[in-house]
Amino acid sequence: GSNGVLLTSPDGITWSVADSGVSGLLWGGTRVGSTLVFSGQESTVISSADGVSWSPVSVAPAPTGNPIAPRPLLWQLAAAGNQLVGVGDFGAIVSGTLAGGLTAVRSPTNEILRGVVHGGRRWVAVGSGGTILVSRDGRHWTRVSSPVTLDLRGVTWTGWRFVAVGDEGTVISSPDGRRWQTDESAMPCALLGVATGVGRVVAVGGSG
Repeated sequence: GSNGVLLTSPDGITWSVADSGVSGLLWGGTRVGSTLVFSGQESTVISSADGVSWSPVSVAPAPTGNPIAPRPLLWQLAAAGNQLVGVGDFGAIVSGTLAGGLTAVRSPTNEILRGVVHGGRRWVAVGSGGTILVSRDGRHWTRVSSPVTLDLRGVTWTGWRFVAVGDEGTVISSPDGRRWQTDESAMPCALLGVATGVGRVVAVGGSG
């Protein structure tokens, strides 16, 4: 969370504070094998094998050109094998490995990218203004047509479809990351995150 706060628990019930080693906002997270990884403000990426001891990961993002935030906030991470991709402000995309570090790749947008996932042998990233990007290798990205213009804030892979969520209860889905359709949502509030597991897709957002 804010100010580098990081909590750890062996069972999801009893929690304790771990030293993240950073002071900025931590937001996105994923797992690379058995290693936990988080990202956040100033292109911070940290990793841990046990959830208690954390180490920085080398990140070399493209400069934003903004003197207030020269290094973009990385909103989310995704992994496929040992490859790690992060996305964030100013259309930032970084790709690489924990051992070799993450470096900037060319982005076809300067919109904020808030979600990224790997599935179906491809990567999908989503963001502001309904932005949708797709990539086969995590390094070369293409912008595809979106059925919405509202901000998209999260994306997941169900095993057979990509599902993305966003403002005003937006839910869209695609079998291949390129052809998207608008789906019906049960809530008019902003949907800020989405995940897949135990045969269900679960989205969370505003108003509880």
